Amino acid sequence: KAGYGLIVASSSDNDQPSKEEKKAEKIHLVRLWVSVLFAVPLFVLSMGHMVISSFPVISGKVQLLLCLPVMIAGYTFFTGGFYNLFKGHPNMDSLVACGCSASFIYSLYNLIFTSSGQFYFEGTATIITLVTVGKHIELKARRKAGDSIRALMRMIPPQATIIKNGKPEKINVSEIKVGDTVLIKPGDSIPCDGTVTDGNGDTDESMLTGESSPVSKKNGDKVFGATINRNGSFTFCAEKTGKDTVLSSIVDMVRQAQSSKAPIARLADRVAGVFVPVVMGIAVLTFVSWLLAGKPLSFALTNAVSILVIACPCSLGLATPIAIMVASGRGASMGILFRDAVALENLGNMQTVMFDKTGTLTTGEPAVTAFKDRKTLELAATAEQGSEHPFAKAVLREWNGTVSPLKRFIAIPGQGIVARTENSKILAGNIALMTENGIDTGTDKGEIYVAADSQYIGCISIKDRLREDAAQSVSELEKLGLKCCMLTGDNTTTASEIAENAGIKEFHAQLMPSDKLNFIKNTRAGIMVGDGINDAPALEQADIGIAMGSGTDVAMKSADIVIMNNRLSCVADAVKLSRATVKNIRISLFWAFFYNILGIPCAAGILTLFGGPALNPMICALCMSLSSLCVVSNALRLRRFKSIGSLL
Repeated sequence: KAGYGLIVASSSDNDQPSKEEKKAEKIHLVRLWVSVLFAVPLFVLSMGHMVISSFPVISGKVQLLLCLPVMIAGYTFFTGGFYNLFKGHPNMDSLVACGCSASFIYSLYNLIFTSSGQFYFEGTATIITLVTVGKHIELKARRKAGDSIRALMRMIPPQATIIKNGKPEKINVSEIKVGDTVLIKPGDSIPCDGTVTDGNGDTDESMLTGESSPVSKKNGDKVFGATINRNGSFTFCAEKTGKDTVLSSIVDMVRQAQSSKAPIARLADRVAGVFVPVVMGIAVLTFVSWLLAGKPLSFALTNAVSILVIACPCSLGLATPIAIMVASGRGASMGILFRDAVALENLGNMQTVMFDKTGTLTTGEPAVTAFKDRKTLELAATAEQGSEHPFAKAVLREWNGTVSPLKRFIAIPGQGIVARTENSKILAGNIALMTENGIDTGTDKGEIYVAADSQYIGCISIKDRLREDAAQSVSELEKLGLKCCMLTGDNTTTASEIAENAGIKEFHAQLMPSDKLNFIKNTRAGIMVGDGINDAPALEQADIGIAMGSGTDVAMKSADIVIMNNRLSCVADAVKLSRATVKNIRISLFWAFFYNILGIPCAAGILTLFGGPALNPMICALCMSLSSLCVVSNALRLRRFKSIGSLL
């Protein structure tokens, strides 16, 4: 009912156009060539005498015969334009349809009923051709904007080798099932996500993360579809295939961002909503005014048609979506995924950045630096054996021995672990856990305090390494005018040391997840940067949530932006890309408005009042197409946006 047809989108894993999409593109190209092949001769034969006086003038009937194929090729302008006009929602096609119909009907009337020789068939054909060229430019621009996504999808190989009954067997990638053992040799593209079970290799994950250095893989490491094994051979167990892979999640996020609407687009929408009816009213007013002023019908009609053609708001409608598409694709190639256009636009307006500490400012791989005695370490390792917390992994690495089995395990967010063995109850956590259970730790200072059967045993000191690019990334954000702050559940001493080394002046320590959430609620922090797991509530509460990590499910769901390559410098890159995109859109909107403000009066014939020329509809069509080309070219400049991360 809205006037649109249906094309079935591609559902294939390689993101290639469907048969319907390819057919639609071919039809559009045929229409373009038909328009060009008939419009160019018509233009030359009908206008040649204006350049060469001896050039023969062709008859109106020949002009009509040359014009009709062009109108047939451009029939969608008329069907769609008049349909939307009659529905009360005129659009760009409505302006083209009205302008071309007016000039065609006037020419046809003169051909049949008069001998004036005033024909505008060449104008009708040229306008349709130029607008078709403009639409072709738009189509090419959208294709270019999606190049990064298609490049990712093309990395999935068509076939893979699985181990079946102890022997290698080639199958189509679509036939891989969860649990299959996949064999990867040097140079092979990895077909799906999984975990290495045997062997080792160095995989190039740059297509996913933007990180150029190969990543070493061994038993137990995760591998991802579309990455390439550069060295070594290994097998892995397939865990996620098809639409469940990290690659598909990335593609879905970028598609969502590219198809969503930024707040700044509402301005263009509001203007476009009244623009077309106002332009049509101006065209009618111009037509009537020139007739009342005593000008001939052809002069009044030419100016009215010129207004309808020059005011086609395609550049206005292109400014925002093309820029969003290009910026989203460029961000994906840098390892920065924007969930939607709102996040892409609003990020550059934020004033504050809140950082989580562990796994964000630090590497998330802490190590034990001191402990009271072996008993303290053994009890801590026993309690922490069921935990995925980085501190737990550090303790287990340091102990590297056998531990008693647990009968019960309870993880208390923001505090630590309560565990039971056959013989005792063990507490391992921060000072808050000890205080809540009435255990006195004396003057000991550490990251993990250990108690058994309500008796304090000792503490363990654990240090996490600051990321190499943390200090310079914080400095870059401050140069961009953002205030940086750190939120952490660690003790004040550790927090102070990390904050100082990172160059962060304000920090808040000993915060539980609920405390972080309340802090962000109360301060209305602009940006929250976390690891996407423990900080999920804070990421959702902040105006803009940025998750550091390799595309975990929680990160994808909680954050507005995901940094796939885990590089902190990409936060500053994302802010700069956001600001560059908004600036690009504003420049395009300015020129779109300026073009119409300047073009409509000229097309109305105002220059003739001062002895100047009247604009021909064909010149107006050319100007309209050039305005669209300028907007598209301006948006495509975002493809050259350079990352500052490589300089840090």
